[in-house]
Amino acid sequence: MEQRTMANGVVNFTITVFCVLGLSLVKGQGTESRALFARSASGTFNIADPRWDNQRWYMDSGKTLDTNIAKAWSLCRTGKNVTVAVVDDGVLSTHRDLSDKIDLSLSLDLQKDQYGISDPNFGDSHGTSAAGIIAAAANSVCGVGVAPDARIAGIRLYGDSPTTDLMEARALGAFGNDVSIYSCSWGMARTGFDLKEIGPMAAAALRDGAIKGRNGKGSVYVFASGNGGSGGKDSCAYDGFANSIYTIPVSGLTSRGEKLTNGEQCGAMMATAFSRDSTDDWTWEKIIAPGTGYSSSCLDDFGESSAAAPLAAGILALALEANPSLTARDVQHLVVATANNQFGREDLWNTNGAGVKVSSAFGFGLLDAEKMVKFAENWKHVPPMTMCILSKRNINTTVPDVLGMEIPADCDVSSVEHVQVYVLVRFTKRGYVKVDLESPSGTRSTLIPGRPNDQWSRYLELNVSTVQFWGERSQGAWKVHVDSLYPGQGHSGVLYDLKLAVYGTSSQPPQQSPSAGNCRQTIAYYGRNAFVPDVTGVTKPGEISVPTSPTEVPGVTKGTPGPVLPSSSQTFSPARSTVRPINIFSECSCRNMQFPIYLWEKEAQFEIDFAGVTYDVTCPDDVFDDWSAHACVMTKKVAPSSALDGSKCACGFKQGIPLGDGEVSATWEVNTRFKSWWGIRHKKTVCVSCPVRTTTDRPTYPCSATQCSSQGTGPLVG
Repeated sequence: MEQRTMANGVVNFTITVFCVLGLSLVKGQGTESRALFARSASGTFNIADPRWDNQRWYMDSGKTLDTNIAKAWSLCRTGKNVTVAVVDDGVLSTHRDLSDKIDLSLSLDLQKDQYGISDPNFGDSHGTSAAGIIAAAANSVCGVGVAPDARIAGIRLYGDSPTTDLMEARALGAFGNDVSIYSCSWGMARTGFDLKEIGPMAAAALRDGAIKGRNGKGSVYVFASGNGGSGGKDSCAYDGFANSIYTIPVSGLTSRGEKLTNGEQCGAMMATAFSRDSTDDWTWEKIIAPGTGYSSSCLDDFGESSAAAPLAAGILALALEANPSLTARDVQHLVVATANNQFGREDLWNTNGAGVKVSSAFGFGLLDAEKMVKFAENWKHVPPMTMCILSKRNINTTVPDVLGMEIPADCDVSSVEHVQVYVLVRFTKRGYVKVDLESPSGTRSTLIPGRPNDQWSRYLELNVSTVQFWGERSQGAWKVHVDSLYPGQGHSGVLYDLKLAVYGTSSQPPQQSPSAGNCRQTIAYYGRNAFVPDVTGVTKPGEISVPTSPTEVPGVTKGTPGPVLPSSSQTFSPARSTVRPINIFSECSCRNMQFPIYLWEKEAQFEIDFAGVTYDVTCPDDVFDDWSAHACVMTKKVAPSSALDGSKCACGFKQGIPLGDGEVSATWEVNTRFKSWWGIRHKKTVCVSCPVRTTTDRPTYPCSATQCSSQGTGPLVG
């Protein structure tokens, strides 16, 4: 048995497990490092999760570098009929964001060898957070998932007991016909010297799942690329799962298009997704995800490639809903065709001989949900995969050296996808071995970058892959450059065995084009910084589109709630409307409805009056107890009240009841910067946010109350 830990930047615990390495075995040792959306009766989608504003930077920023997830939602793609298996340390089935999403009939606890459960140990939240990023439910808890209508299969692989090759194989093959995507935020430990083989059973499970899963279409395997890249200490080139031709390795990215500090690089990298950089304690770029402290717990410290992988899995779920007939290889080609590569330092990118731009840090680029959905809807299947293999055994040549491998003209790979190289070499130190591969087109890819801390042995046996020749022709002279990480220092060794395997298609894949969008639906945003589309801005007859930012809506500014647009289906043909969103904070007043001593002992209750209509707002009495979101209710009164105390909803009740420590029981005020009410008790602050609309005659409206920062220190939530 061998060690491995989870890929989260922080090592929470260590477990024992075998690792898989593509198609061949690598001898050594290693560890695995763990280091709202709801549909209304009209068909409109409403996002009202209390932490939505903290999610927009990675789901709906409106910037050039954007995943465009909300735009994919506006195309009616939310992950419906797609099941994503989270292979991890368990998924908390009682969490309010996940309880309706987990399919226990497709869940398995391999630590207990028991079907129908997947709950983690106390304190283990890695898998629960990953599941929430993918499919957090449509409710008022925490945040919303990328594919909120997807189903979750919880596969608990990690826990107290060491894992085995058989356990990994069972995890990666569990419920293969029912699971579309396996999200795996784990891999070998990033110590800078661990090296492990994939067990033969796990390798076979990956191969069989990618070919036979989903009733012959192939299951999609998404793997975190790892978090050991700081200072070049480690690389996903040494991770067998990342180097399998059947997986999609995913790295993390900042909103500025920068590689995460701990982000790893390798030739097998296929894509990147936004994530939190755990080395930056002051970053506002946080990933919102469920925790396991209690049924409504919400975390913002999940990040690195551990969070990027489930974010990518959620985006792929949107594409599979758009076209369920996509094969696993179609999905890889879809990533290549649609990823955004217009960011990052130029030295991190290379354009290969087929004109494809690719990076060891970012793969083919940032996943774009809207573009993936549109291309998926119109997708033409790629041809079957074929391969050509060249082997040289007992070479016994001195290295550094350049060795040629000639792919003959009758090789049936006309368009390259993956290339794998197997090496067995003895060198000064195995971590000093550096291997580059050069194609007949002149493209050069670093396969083995070298690791300065890997001095455990002189022997390196490794099977490593690259996608950086994607689209090139295979025929011709390939060159394997075997060198030292520190050239010119006299390092040398002997290359014993070498194998080159080229995978691709015998004919060119078909040209792909996007659809115009087969469906349109309105996305309505409520709460702080809320906005909704204005139907007067519709440019295409019969369609309503979601704007990329609040400033694109005529007459609507950030912080302005608006009406729910009427709809009878997911395709709209509205008449031109004169309804405009209104700013409730510019023409309303409010007052406390109960004597302050009772404000938090019974219910938090106050009153809003605007446009001649009065609303009672009532929140539960435990709003100060924890950081979870609490559902409040705003009720329309039968008759308008008399003028209320206060102005512009500035509910400041200066007369509080002393509590004996210099504090008063509660105060209510309005935060004009973030457009939400807030109250303070025992140095705890709660923000309350309510949508007020004049276009729909409803007796009650949902509100949300969540603990937040004090006034002026923001950002506030709610």
